Amino acid sequence: MHEELKKLDESGAKIQFGALERLQNLYARGIQQGAKSPESYAVKNWIVRAQAFLISCVTFGFTSNYDAIMDGTYKYDLFHGTYGEELMELLGDLSYRYVFSSNDIYRHEISEAVILDFLMDKLVQAVLYYDTEHELTALNERIVSVISDNYRKAYLTQAQGKSKAEKLYLRLLLVTDYVCGMTDSYAKRLYQELKGII
Repeated sequence: MHEELKKLDESGAKIQFGALERLQNLYARGIQQGAKSPESYAVKNWIVRAQAFLISCVTFGFTSNYDAIMDGTYKYDLFHGTYGEELMELLGDLSYRYVFSSNDIYRHEISEAVILDFLMDKLVQAVLYYDTEHELTALNERIVSVISDNYRKAYLTQAQGKSKAEKLYLRLLLVTDYVCGMTDSYAKRLYQELKGII
């Protein structure tokens, strides 16, 4: 990261933010103040300062391009042309290379995909004949009962007077809305319960 911040400062961003120098000063301050981990102290405080700097940049980007944004003709992100543009590009690149490309992240993504696939499969199968003339199996009835009352009530309200095809669409929407509303921990717990994992 040291080399990336050095290149950023050399590109002219130093005048406005001084990324590397700021990080080094915070590290020295962490040592001076007897921080348990001067590295952690420096990075955490650097992030706060970078965030404040980037907020001012994005505010400038928005106010400077307000008319084009509001009429839908602005084709760039809000950092385009600001002092924060290069810092944002660097942070995005660092995140991709060091955070989102790690084996731990890949394992989490794989397990989350397995959980979501399983939940969608079970829930869609359970609602296919919900609110139709076909009787649900006992298992599918129990699975439908897992879906929050709020979601089921919303479905029943929207389904009134609709055709069979529209009701099917709304039942599928019921499942996707329910799954999208889940927290990661709830989805994992429901997956474990439905799989019989205790």
